[in-house]
Amino acid sequence: MTYRQNREKKRIYAIVVTCLLLVGGMLFLTAMFTVRTQNLLLVSDSVMQWQGKGKVSYDCREEEIQTLPYQVKGNEGDVLVFTTVLEKLPIACDTIMFRSVHQKVRVYLDGEEVSSFGYNDPTLFGRTPGSVWHMIDLPEDYAGMELRIETETIYFQYGRSMQSIYMGTQAALAFAVIKQAGGAFAVGIPVLVIGIALMFMGFLFADNWDAFRKLYYLGIFAILAAVWMLLEARMVQLFSGRPILYMYLIFIAFSLLPVVLTAFLMTYPAFAKSRYIRSVFWISVLNFACVHLLQITNVKDYLETTFGTHLMFILLILGIIWIYIKGRRQWKRHDNTIFIAAAVFALFGAADIFRFYFLLESTDALLCTRIGIAFFILILGCSATRQISRDRGKAIEERTFKKLAYTDMMTGLPNRTAFEERMDQIRTGKETPIVGMVDVNNLKKINDTWGHKSGDDAICRVGEALIQGLGSHADVYRIGGDEFCVLMTGKNDKEAEKLFSDVKSAVCEQDKVTEYPLSVAFGFVVTGEEGIDKAFIEADRTMYACKKAIKEQENGKTS
Repeated sequence: MTYRQNREKKRIYAIVVTCLLLVGGMLFLTAMFTVRTQNLLLVSDSVMQWQGKGKVSYDCREEEIQTLPYQVKGNEGDVLVFTTVLEKLPIACDTIMFRSVHQKVRVYLDGEEVSSFGYNDPTLFGRTPGSVWHMIDLPEDYAGMELRIETETIYFQYGRSMQSIYMGTQAALAFAVIKQAGGAFAVGIPVLVIGIALMFMGFLFADNWDAFRKLYYLGIFAILAAVWMLLEARMVQLFSGRPILYMYLIFIAFSLLPVVLTAFLMTYPAFAKSRYIRSVFWISVLNFACVHLLQITNVKDYLETTFGTHLMFILLILGIIWIYIKGRRQWKRHDNTIFIAAAVFALFGAADIFRFYFLLESTDALLCTRIGIAFFILILGCSATRQISRDRGKAIEERTFKKLAYTDMMTGLPNRTAFEERMDQIRTGKETPIVGMVDVNNLKKINDTWGHKSGDDAICRVGEALIQGLGSHADVYRIGGDEFCVLMTGKNDKEAEKLFSDVKSAVCEQDKVTEYPLSVAFGFVVTGEEGIDKAFIEADRTMYACKKAIKEQENGKTS
């Protein structure tokens, strides 16, 4: 099958799979809009939002309201009081639920206090009791009872506020919280999984420091962002009633984000070379330290130092824009990915920063940020993985070619090129190795009598004997024909003599299984002041003297 035919076949597979996916999607959409069944939700009770007659009072002022949420400007310590008379609802109802945003709360039913939050709850440090859901049990005859909720302002920027009140059964209200946080979990969980996967991939590339850093930092950023988003959804309170603890984790993760993001950007050469980006990194580290120092010392709460972290993101975004504009003509096509991802993240993040400072009544403060982070991590995760895989492929290819260039194909030993490179290292260093020369005896006779295949076999067997006899004590090279060179460090004459004797014994063992006679001649000298080159010549001379003696001995036996 030709290359073109194979490519066409793969294209057909892709077209078939794509068509099936489209058909499946159309079938599902058709079913979604046409199939009608009875409601089989595990929690089918309804939830109603409070609407009716109520009033809020503060600073000797009183105002009638019919809907919530309600918010007016206020100062630290101000109290807003919401009162209403509960009416019988047409749904099952045994609980009311509302959310407080960094406020102290007291709840009364017919003048009797039924709940208090933030007044006697111990915190490690800081003033805020956090942003939490409150569930208040109602008696069966709740109709006609007066509900009174007092909220005390902690931060002036949140003013005097009363969030929406929901009424229903506990199960229905808990399910409503889950549905409200569904968007955050739909984005946060995949981002968390991607972050863990990126970190795992980073450790797979541990032999490549640049690839490891890129995947490691992006994975950490994804995990921190996911933790921040998931905890901000306030659904964790359904499983653990420690909101203050999770508030600390939210701000720890949030203040770490610009530090890790900057570290990730600096894995790209364009950002690593920028003094501005390096400065932003250290300023982000300083911001993290200051945020937590101010919190621990009770000078400023986390929320009051949020501006510093926002400022870090703004400085980072401005730096990315400047670097892109400055070097846009030099960027290759694949380099633009980082700027595309950063632009998406910046656009969505800026929208939420604006909403945070100017639209305080926003119900989902991280709506845009979640989308931006998801796209940012998805784009860069795919790009980084693709680029690292490509680089790894090139590195493996380069190592393979280098190994081929430095390896003798017949014996698998380092070749003459590797030997010359090692000799250059010794010439410029202070090593004084033992230099040994080994030569196969009577190779020409083996080739002429038993054939060149046997001659090649003899060379390979001697190479194996050298590895067997010397082990890790020396480097063995095949430098040409039937000649081998041994470079041995950290050994004296007696130790070298013993090792070469082991080589001779290994050759003798090989001789027992060959049809041709197999033996070697060797000679070695210790490198002295004369240098490695003269030691090599002397070892070669000693080896030939040994070879001559062996021949004379063989001739004496045959005469």
